[in-house]
Amino acid sequence: MKNKTKNIPFVHNYCDRWCERCRFVDRCAVGSSEKLLETELKMELALTEEKKQEIMWQHVANNFAETAQLLEKMIKEAGLDYEEICREVKENPPPETVLTDRQEAIKELTMDYAKDMMDWMEKNPKIFESEDLTSRAMVQKDEPEQFLNAIKDAIHTVNWFCFFISVKAQRAFSGKQEYIYDTKEELLQSDHNGSAKVALIAVGRSIKAWEVLLNAFPELDFVIIGYLAQLQKISRNLLLEFPDAGKFIRPGFDEEKYDHIK
Repeated sequence: MKNKTKNIPFVHNYCDRWCERCRFVDRCAVGSSEKLLETELKMELALTEEKKQEIMWQHVANNFAETAQLLEKMIKEAGLDYEEICREVKENPPPETVLTDRQEAIKELTMDYAKDMMDWMEKNPKIFESEDLTSRAMVQKDEPEQFLNAIKDAIHTVNWFCFFISVKAQRAFSGKQEYIYDTKEELLQSDHNGSAKVALIAVGRSIKAWEVLLNAFPELDFVIIGYLAQLQKISRNLLLEFPDAGKFIRPGFDEEKYDHIK
């Protein structure tokens, strides 16, 4: 069946769920909705960073709910009984994934990073809103406004990907053990490679964001360098576990025919 819409098939499967920043949001079955405009408006009106984070996470939750509804619709259109399938899964749940030693180590690393970071942020809610932030901006090589925007973006980035890395890594573990592929091409384009690639991208973006914050807040070097070390270790282990993740072609994002979409 040909795709009758302008949507890119499966583009949402290997994205970062950050619809507000995605260049494919109007070509995505999950992201292209009027609710996105509503979310953006609410974020503009939010008085605090905490409220903005709450609004973003609610939007992500809504996206997952829409994906579930889309799956239900597809099952019914295929002539299958959705309720029966759900009942069968509930009565006969798949066996729990048994992780290898390396996978267990990666899981622990990703969860420790997320928990450590969130605990630190909660204990220091004003850590990146110090009174001397403006004076810091004035001595930077870049324009003060650019510096302040970079700080804001870096804070949003490390928060956004905090638990995302662990979720995608664990999905990759599960997929690697559940499926058998007939060809090398199928293996390269497997869900576990796609999930691992997205996790690695999130790690890379988090590292860049922490480096921005380290440059702006050198007095926090002990803490930030610790997070950078954790992320580097996660990245190395993910690459050892999924050496072909970088070869996975993500729908839309890694296809040259969509390079014109900015």
